[in-house]
Amino acid sequence: MKRLCPNKIYVFSLCAVCIFNFISFSIQFWVSDHLKSVMKFDEDQITVVFIITCVTAPLSGVILGGYIVGKIGGYVNKKAILFCVIASLFAGIDSILIVFQDSLLGFAIVLWIFLFFGGATIPNLLGE
Repeated sequence: MKRLCPNKIYVFSLCAVCIFNFISFSIQFWVSDHLKSVMKFDEDQITVVFIITCVTAPLSGVILGGYIVGKIGGYVNKKAILFCVIASLFAGIDSILIVFQDSLLGFAIVLWIFLFFGGATIPNLLGE
């Protein structure tokens, strides 16, 4: 603990991964219930859209984010931190847009973009 806590990059990266995972998993837990109970969409459609969105978006984001960070020069390069900040900003801005969605397709697209950009930050934050 004495060696890890003074390391600001480690502490902030750990906090960012924890926050992203908390938000991402809570969205994935509650979104199907919200779409069924509040927005009154068909449960079969919700299941298909939910599975496609929650599997393809983070996976695509992690793969592309890892590729981009690798091309930039790895997670130790300062440009990789800039990439992480930009991807996080896109995810944050996109999360605001989800409130304005009234169709299942629009909701799924906005959720997909959020999970994609969130996933793109993970390789950089974990140092892989």
